[in-house]
Amino acid sequence: MGPRLQYRENEKDLVVMLNIFEGLLDGQEQRRVSRLLIERDLQTGLMAMSKGVGFTASIVTQKIANGQISEKGVLAPSIHVPYQPFMNELSHRGIQVKEEISDESV
Repeated sequence: MGPRLQYRENEKDLVVMLNIFEGLLDGQEQRRVSRLLIERDLQTGLMAMSKGVGFTASIVTQKIANGQISEKGVLAPSIHVPYQPFMNELSHRGIQVKEEISDESV
């Protein structure tokens, strides 16, 4: 059964994410939409999920090692990981997160 579960050389897997956040920010209704698409790299063979999980773990590990994240213990990524530097590193690795912010009524 194993060979049937393997990708062919030209086949790709995908990671697709769509997050929609709606609520109040400073008393104003706001909507934020984040989109992400990661696909297998046919040159290296890296699967989309491997890139999505491995690259993010690598970025955070490097930030801990170089002191950019100095807190100890179990941390909350949304609080303890510097947002823009993290997103820049993802972009550097070919992962683009597209974000839209609107003040439209939710």
